[in-house]
Amino acid sequence: MHPLRTAGYYIYASGLLDLLTRHRLGFWGLQNLLLATSLVGAAFSAYLCVRKLGTVGPWTALLLAAVYVLSPGLLAAAYSMDLYMTVTAAPFVPIVLLGVVRCFADRSFANLALAAIGLAACWLAHSPVALWLSLGCVPVLLAGLIAHPPRRRDVLVIPAATALGAALCGYGFVASGTIDPRLVSTSYERPSPAVVGTVMYMTKVALPGSLLPVSPDGNALGDFQLGYASWLLLGFAVWITVCRRSAVAAAFGVMILFYFTVTTPVPWLHRKLWEYLPTTIIGMTNIWPMQRLYLLLSAAVIFMAALAWPRPAHGRWRLAAGAILIVAGLAWTGSQAWHFLRHGFGVRYSAARTAAIQRPENANLTVTAYAFLGYPSWFSHGPMDPEHGLRLLSPLDMSVLRSNWDAGARQPPAAAGRLHVARTENNTRHLEPRLTLEPGKHYRLRFQFLAPRIDAMLHLEGETLSREQLLPGSVGPKGFGMDPGNNPALVLFTTSARPEHVELTLDNLAATNWEWTDFADFTLEEIDRSALPLQLVQLVPFLICRFDSPQECWLETPRMYINGYAALVDGKPAEVVRSLESQVAVAVPAGKHTLELRYPGSRLLHHLFFLALWSWAGVLAVYMARWTWQPGPAKRAVA
Repeated sequence: MHPLRTAGYYIYASGLLDLLTRHRLGFWGLQNLLLATSLVGAAFSAYLCVRKLGTVGPWTALLLAAVYVLSPGLLAAAYSMDLYMTVTAAPFVPIVLLGVVRCFADRSFANLALAAIGLAACWLAHSPVALWLSLGCVPVLLAGLIAHPPRRRDVLVIPAATALGAALCGYGFVASGTIDPRLVSTSYERPSPAVVGTVMYMTKVALPGSLLPVSPDGNALGDFQLGYASWLLLGFAVWITVCRRSAVAAAFGVMILFYFTVTTPVPWLHRKLWEYLPTTIIGMTNIWPMQRLYLLLSAAVIFMAALAWPRPAHGRWRLAAGAILIVAGLAWTGSQAWHFLRHGFGVRYSAARTAAIQRPENANLTVTAYAFLGYPSWFSHGPMDPEHGLRLLSPLDMSVLRSNWDAGARQPPAAAGRLHVARTENNTRHLEPRLTLEPGKHYRLRFQFLAPRIDAMLHLEGETLSREQLLPGSVGPKGFGMDPGNNPALVLFTTSARPEHVELTLDNLAATNWEWTDFADFTLEEIDRSALPLQLVQLVPFLICRFDSPQECWLETPRMYINGYAALVDGKPAEVVRSLESQVAVAVPAGKHTLELRYPGSRLLHHLFFLALWSWAGVLAVYMARWTWQPGPAKRAVA
């Protein structure tokens, strides 16, 4: 559901690229191609939109576009913190700003529609960027209303453009609402002091770094910054704006000031602003506003500079000064961009490693799915077995009646013994003995920990198996870990045709007391899957499982609950509810039955999807017709 519902453009644009490349790329290849396409698209979009302003020449527009696409606010999102959906919004931000500039003096339907189309694309690409872009455009549009008072036609064109924007991105709003109605809540709720305090802390941590050069590894929170090229441009633009008294450039200056107020810990003002923002806005933004806003700051700066750019009549020395500043700043920004590129190459997986982590025994299916709405109590950092996420719950209080964790073990165990530290290499402890997994078999690896509570990463590595588990405990209090209440067991298997010999290691060790050598006693149990009370037949696209229930109860699935699920038990409709863990739970009868869980969604969702689809098709058809059809000389003369 995420990012399919929260950033549909990410999925559908990747699908289009998959079609154009004839299905030759894997998942990571498609994602990298989408990011590369977005960055190149951002450069072309910035250049064309700045040129459309009609205030700068082609070389100046090229330099301004380079400042935008090489800005740390954009490259940090692409290379440092995996903010891929933020990157996909970058090509559409200049389109919105161009539309807003045009609306400043002429609120025609064409200009309003351009801004609405750009905003709709941003909302489909990444809603937090679109939210702050929408808020930032408000002072520019208000200034336009003051400078150019409303006319009668505005009563018609403004609602028409608004309706167009709603048709284009209404599906995205409703899709997010079906995940969690709080995302589109219209009620005003002030954020808690703890959330505001966390935001204040993050902005203070990021502030020093945002005024310094990019960090050597290009992976610090302060690397989300404006960059010295944009700072030089901003100073130059403010100076020229004051000299020329440009109203529209000054309005963009107010937009930039607003963004700085949100991201900069100005005493009293900064806290008050966040204290009075609705909880919905803070929930969409998260606790790192700089990740969303420095992209918008970079775009706003180049537009303000373009709008205030001096004309030859204002003195060639001003033009020369502006050119020198932008070239010098761009040279520095280009050198800073190498930090992000080095970081990208440094964390790149090899082809073999990439193939390994996509194997069924290594695939981590839960991080993205659960992180969006919160973790269930049994969540573990690392690959989790969906079959062991099936549970039968009491009809009275939803307590656990049956779970696969306590059934299906063959006797005697496949292996048992004590894991001890055999050798140490570069702060990595290698444990022995190795474990052997036979092809086609599933196992439970149970630990009885002997070592003291440690902060470390437990690795399980074989020829094809590659797993990481966080210690001492995961996010969920009942997930895998060493703490009281944690589940001390993992499910392991291999899809290899040969026996898998697995070595366990510990690294990223934070503990200082290493007097111990015995890590844990272990038991490796082979699982008889036919004896499990809940057997997973199919996970995607629809969950199908067979179960044996002792009574009428709830069957909890590993799927996160959202509105619109439907279930069939032996082909008959069954009630679907949200469990205490926010999972999908289905009412099931006693005895042996088969459950099929589907997601048909709501009629409204289907209607809005096709409305958005045909609206975007119509918009693209109109713009393609305008670009391709040009009247001949005779027709222009008649006109």
